[in-house]
Amino acid sequence: VIANDDALNDTQMSHFNSLYQEFGTLNVDMQSEVFGFAAIIGEAPEGSVSLETRGINGFRKGDELLIHQTVGYSASTTGYSESNIIDKISSGKIYLKFPLSKNFSSSGNRKAQAVRVLRAGNINITSSGVLTSLAWDGQKGGILAINVSGILQIDGKIEMQGKGYLGGRAYCGIGLDQATQGESYTGSG
Repeated sequence: VIANDDALNDTQMSHFNSLYQEFGTLNVDMQSEVFGFAAIIGEAPEGSVSLETRGINGFRKGDELLIHQTVGYSASTTGYSESNIIDKISSGKIYLKFPLSKNFSSSGNRKAQAVRVLRAGNINITSSGVLTSLAWDGQKGGILAINVSGILQIDGKIEMQGKGYLGGRAYCGIGLDQATQGESYTGSG
């Protein structure tokens, strides 16, 4: 769960707050996977108002997005994010309501993604409910982004175990046990 209100200016915050007037309570009473992930292709520089993506299923105009640099060159170039709103979607591109305030890249080993934020006035996860997300597949996923303007009641679970970076492989044999390193914020190996 990522909270990122500090990245919003007053105009953006006012717009986000007005969006919550239309949302009521979301009740989660079974396993529910949040959808809406797209791998960003190439560069999305600061000031840009569009994202070229691989896959736009699960997105619609008006959705809140978390744009996230999931893999970078180092700890300081990985994990930063910002919130935005989808202005329109066309031909594999997501057009943003506000210009990006940071650079995002999926060039080389870097991976950036757009994640649909689950918005609600209130979320109630009942004792039988599980809220989860798509697992990281090396391009997208591994993030559960929610934005609740009221109460988040968790009697069940928010489950993200095994949804993050890909693990290494183990090779076992007679007298030969080896493993490879999994992914990290700088990529594989």
